[in-house]
Amino acid sequence: MIQYGEIAVEGLKRALFDALVSRDIRLNIPRTLSKIHSQSAMNALLDGLVEEDRSIRFKVILALEEMARRFADLTVDRERIESAIISDVMLYSQRFVIFFTLFGRREKPLRDGSLLSQALTDSMERVKERAMWLLSLVYPPKDIRRAWAALSAEDLTKRAHAIELLDNLLTGNIKRYVFPLFSDAEHDQRFRAFLDFLEIDVMDAESALRALLEQGDIWLVAATVWEIGLRELKGFRDTISELLNSENVVLREAAGIVIHRI
Repeated sequence: MIQYGEIAVEGLKRALFDALVSRDIRLNIPRTLSKIHSQSAMNALLDGLVEEDRSIRFKVILALEEMARRFADLTVDRERIESAIISDVMLYSQRFVIFFTLFGRREKPLRDGSLLSQALTDSMERVKERAMWLLSLVYPPKDIRRAWAALSAEDLTKRAHAIELLDNLLTGNIKRYVFPLFSDAEHDQRFRAFLDFLEIDVMDAESALRALLEQGDIWLVAATVWEIGLRELKGFRDTISELLNSENVVLREAAGIVIHRI
């Protein structure tokens, strides 16, 4: 496909956004596009930044980084990159508020090894990673990679230096959005800040769980179903019953087990 270059781009782009195309195939399309030295291929990947399937979207981001590195003459649309970062910050804010509502207010965890707690934590880490990859498209990649490595370290001094580096590097509106992802403030302070950011007055456990059930992430929804079962929340019985007919086998099986607990 790569040897056809420009001619192949339109077909690859259509397949990338076609839900009827196998997901395994769609996951490999961004890398194929990244090897075509043309602005139309770059633009097709930029269009992929709005893809709802976040695994595909992450593949798109990695492909954009590869293209930007290999083909310096191609133009990366800064506005679209920043819009993608802001979208991810909004997602992170929602996930953090939900996490704190469900797990953060307790002096001790509800139970050890909550599947939902781990799923939300992993999701937030993936959001931060995507944001840093996106930043490397519009800021010096070496500086962004150095900052990310330090932010991922346990050493508080290294983290402080990374924050300082980002403070000096990032500009304009994007700085305001990125910094909350890496704040060292207490969780209750971050919770209130993210509520304000999302323009939400209050969130309780029921509304948090219902918001998660509306997510497109199947594994997160399945973990939420399991959490509802562990908490024995009978108010969700109708919702869980609907999932018994889900096309997704994971959701069907989770709902089948949980429905007997509530």
